[in-house]
Order: sequence, then structure tokens, then C-alpha cells
Amino acid sequence: MSSMGMMHEGYFVGRKELTNWIRQHFEPTFQKVENLASGVVYCQILNSVHPGAIQMGKVKRDAKTEVDFIHNFKLLQSGFNKQKIDRFIDVDKLTKRSFQFNMEFLQFMKAYWDTHA
Repeated sequence: MSSMGMMHEGYFVGRKELTNWIRQHFEPTFQKVENLASGVVYCQILNSVHPGAIQMGKVKRDAKTEVDFIHNFKLLQSGFNKQKIDRFIDVDKLTKRSFQFNMEFLQFMKAYWDTHA
């Protein structure tokens, strides 16, 4: 999965399909891709594929500040390292609530989930 390039079919999944997938499996009240900036849903996705990869008790589920967002992404990066997932996480751009970067990363996470779950 580390060689999943931008032309991989996973990057052609739309916002509505991804939003519905998140609601169905992880966060029933999920509304906007930009809200993924907290890192919580990303942690849930990884932990659903690899139970125990992330200590979910340490995830700040009610994260509202960038400091808390960064904390959650550090946990996610640690989970990636444990599972030997070779994917750069651009925390700075993801935590700034960028639709584009969160959409791209979510597409990667969905493709990873589809392949490994």
C-alpha cells in the first residue's frame, strides 16, 4: 500500500461516499471533511484495521485546539510506524482544516481500509 500513487482508484472516491462511509462505521454525526483535522476519525480508521495499533484511550476525542489535533496525529503516526505503513502525514496542512489535504488523506485511509479490513 505504500506505493499507492495519485492515480490509484482510491483517489477517485467522492466526498459524499466518504462522508457516508465515516457516518456508517466511525462517527454517526460526521458532517464535513475539514472536521477530520482533529485526527480522531483517522485514528479510529487505523485502529479498526489494526486493533491496538493506537491506544484509543489516549486519543483526545473532543479536540478543539491545534495542540490537541497534533497530539492525535502523533498517535496516528505512531500507529503507522507500528504497522510499517510508509505514508507521510503532513500534520501541518491536515490540522489547518484544509479540505484538499484532508480529502486526499481520507481517500488514502479509505483505500487502505478497503484493502486491509
